[in-house]
Amino acid sequence: MQRICLVGAGTRFLSGMSYYTIRLANAMAPTQRVSVILMRQLLPARLYPGRAHVGARLTEQKFLPAIRVFDGVDWYWLPSMVRALAFLMREQPQVIIFQWWSGTTLHSYLALALAARV
Repeated sequence: MQRICLVGAGTRFLSGMSYYTIRLANAMAPTQRVSVILMRQLLPARLYPGRAHVGARLTEQKFLPAIRVFDGVDWYWLPSMVRALAFLMREQPQVIIFQWWSGTTLHSYLALALAARV
C-alpha cells in the first residue's frame, strides 16, 4: 500500500476540480494510504468572479473517513503553509499528485514540491 498525497482544490472556491479532488482521493483510498492537502483561500475573495458563493456549502461530496485531509493552504501562506508542510512531513508520501488548475497556486505548489524532496 503506497502513501499518496493529493494536492488539489478544496470546496471553499467550489469548481469542477473540487469534485475531481474528492472523487480521485475517494477512488484511491480503498487500495492506498491517501492524504490530501487542499488549496483553501486561492486569492482574496473580493477578487473572485463568483465571490458571492465563496465559502458557501454548495456540495454534499465528502472525503472518505480514512483519508487524512489538511484544509488548507491560503494565498498569503501564514500560518497555513507552515501547517501544510508539517502535515506533509508527517504523512511522508511516496507519491505526490499535484493538480494544476490555477496560476494562483504556483508558489504554493513549488514550496510543497521542494519540501517533499527533503
